[in-house]
Amino acid sequence: MRIVSFTEARNGLKAVLDNVINDADT
Repeated sequence: MRIVSFTEARNGLKAVLDNVINDADT
């Protein structure tokens, strides 16, 4: 359960970072 939650948290952070990078590029 912890690993799943950690993975989901990482995916969430990655999505946010990707959005920030995309926003900066645009």
